[in-house]
Amino acid sequence: MRYGRKEYEQLGFDDTTASILEVDRVQEVIRRRCERHRVQVVWSNSIDTAVTSNCVPGSAYDFIIKLPAIQSPITKEQLIRTYMYVVHECGHLLRPEVFDISIREQPCPELQAIFNILEDDCMERYVASLSLGDAKVLGEGNAIMCKDGEMYWREQVQEARAKGIVFDEESLKPMICMAIQMMSRRDWDGWSRQAYDNWLKCMPEEGMDLTTALVKEGYVDRLRACVTVDDVWALSLDLFDRLYPDKPQFSPPTPPQGKGKGKGQGSSATEGDDGGEGDADGSGTEEAEAEEGEGYVINWKDVLWSQHDDGKQNHGNGGPAGITFEGKPEDQKGVAFSPHNEIAVQPLYVKGYELPDHEYRYKRRGRAAKHFEPCANKGAALGNRVRRYVQSHTRARIRNDRESGSINNQDIARLLMPPVDGGNWNRRVFYDLQRKQAINTAIHILVDWSGSMGGRKAELAAQAAIRAGDVFERQLKMPVMISAFTAYNTHCDIGVVKPFGRRMSTRDQAQCFATYCQWHGGNNDADSVLWAYRELMRRKEPRKILLVLSDGAPAGSYNGDYHSALLAATRQIEEEGKIDLYGIGIQSNAVEMYYTKRSVIQHAEEINDALLSVLAQGVKYNGS
Repeated sequence: MRYGRKEYEQLGFDDTTASILEVDRVQEVIRRRCERHRVQVVWSNSIDTAVTSNCVPGSAYDFIIKLPAIQSPITKEQLIRTYMYVVHECGHLLRPEVFDISIREQPCPELQAIFNILEDDCMERYVASLSLGDAKVLGEGNAIMCKDGEMYWREQVQEARAKGIVFDEESLKPMICMAIQMMSRRDWDGWSRQAYDNWLKCMPEEGMDLTTALVKEGYVDRLRACVTVDDVWALSLDLFDRLYPDKPQFSPPTPPQGKGKGKGQGSSATEGDDGGEGDADGSGTEEAEAEEGEGYVINWKDVLWSQHDDGKQNHGNGGPAGITFEGKPEDQKGVAFSPHNEIAVQPLYVKGYELPDHEYRYKRRGRAAKHFEPCANKGAALGNRVRRYVQSHTRARIRNDRESGSINNQDIARLLMPPVDGGNWNRRVFYDLQRKQAINTAIHILVDWSGSMGGRKAELAAQAAIRAGDVFERQLKMPVMISAFTAYNTHCDIGVVKPFGRRMSTRDQAQCFATYCQWHGGNNDADSVLWAYRELMRRKEPRKILLVLSDGAPAGSYNGDYHSALLAATRQIEEEGKIDLYGIGIQSNAVEMYYTKRSVIQHAEEINDALLSVLAQGVKYNGS
């Protein structure tokens, strides 16, 4: 039985949860952006906000961005926040002068914090001008964090007032500088305007006089006018002198005053690359251990919302870039999807390609290609059936009783008859031809190549895939891709038997399957289906079909529960509706648990009926 909505919701999915397709798309955008900037992304359970640092010399990357590990389940807000972190941190790499100034000048912590806060606004304004998509994610991320910060500040202020703790301008200067940045954002950030207006309302009244004075003195307008990093640095010096007229600008770093327990706050960054969107969970303040009646202390490090090491080299401890997507099945195992760089794709179609050896695994011997090559007679029979089906759906049809087109001689006498239906019937003396063109559909055939598929099942699946690819591409001119998935050498191994746009004989395709027999292993269905989905979504055809041939339930997933992962993947792909997903069970009814559109074949004789059923349900014609 197909799992229903109740079982689906028990996995932890609701309206606030990000779909796996959203996670997958954001992950791909993050991967491309980080590759472009030579940045490695790692995940850490020990941090609450983004941290950027240099890599060791000789590394394949220039910088490392550490992101807080996303908890189970991933919400839409967490996904936006993570996306925003990467856009923000990579944005600083477009303005490398900020690092040079911080290292060369060695400003005191207060000046460094002011520089970071002001540079965040100028940098994000520049990034937003380059891409509307980046502008949107920066604004949406800031809105989320301002909302969290508003809740946090309201609680902190109410708690401080209840204890009789007073505020003064000196202790509120960090928050006042953040207010200057927030007001500057109004010039370009329309996505979070209401959110940071609400955040500004949380400012204790003791800080309003100084905030108003700074606005009147033109600091907000000057920040909006800043373009280069030197402009921001000059403004930072002026603002520092205004706030701390008696403090040296370049004194040695002073020890922090508070414990910094607020979630998401970073340190006083010294690489000048600070995330000013907001912290991971709120604005982050630290109430000093003060007796009743003493002042409320806000540290500069508490209002900084991401952390950047002072030129320190980082060895990149942590995992590769990838967003863990977890649900909550009854056994509490997580639903996870492989990072894109954890999926190993093997181009089996390349002549002379040899599978890499695994250091710890025995590589099985390949089998003869003849076992996987489909019967030519049965393929011809399927081809004839497909040809008749296509002809019946693409032939032109005459439509009579038209108000325009070519004159139908048999109906021209209507013009001489008395008006019928107000003359409408008399005017319909034309006909036209309803023309339908060839099928405009792309199909990706994904074959389970796990250990349980060894023997006759593998032969049956390979023959079905090759026969479908040959007939659909040759008879229907449909672009076809054939791949096989296993989990032998990595968490998810994909063997590409035939890519889109490449003509291959059935013998060559059978040889690819025969070679891949060396890698029969586990079956990581969820990650493999998502990979095939990505490949298919690149096609421009209006209809896309993903056909999965499998012999049973999955038996592997990247760091998670394979059953829940596949259920989540198929459910959300089907609900999105951008591709048609079909499952064909190879001597197994397990596909009924995961695929709404499915069929089961027990013998080779049933292949033709199953493939023709997919064709009839899934294809789309131009002009239809």
